[in-house]
Amino acid sequence: MLDERLRHVLFSMNFVNLYRSLEEEFRNSDANANYIPSQKEVLEILESRKYKARYFKSEKFYKIAEIVNGTLVQLNLAFPGSGHKIECILHVENKTVSLKDGGPFTLLVSQLTEHAQGAKNIPFSDRAQLERAMDGVLFIYESIKKLF
Repeated sequence: MLDERLRHVLFSMNFVNLYRSLEEEFRNSDANANYIPSQKEVLEILESRKYKARYFKSEKFYKIAEIVNGTLVQLNLAFPGSGHKIECILHVENKTVSLKDGGPFTLLVSQLTEHAQGAKNIPFSDRAQLERAMDGVLFIYESIKKLF
């Protein structure tokens, strides 16, 4: 069950519609494309957008984290399966107010909608699409951070 404070933040910033719009924008990407981003490319893209990211090789994800008004707001990015989709995972934590919650964006969409239509990870077929998709994901992350 989603923490009520996080639920309020996600509703306030229109999370479901933002994610669904991003999902719709990239739904026709070629899942059979040959482009698989390297670790270096993903870090370059994030660094070019002024994010300090760290790659966790054992778990195969990139982590961006910032403390905002005492709350850790963390975004993990993974490229599961064929590597042609971005999986976005939010984690928020504030020990002072007993807040520890989050999850994959796809799960959060389901938890925030009455008719839980399965959301999907964001596909891409080349570096330009990856950069645009990541820009959309980072916009959502920044919108979440503003409300903490």
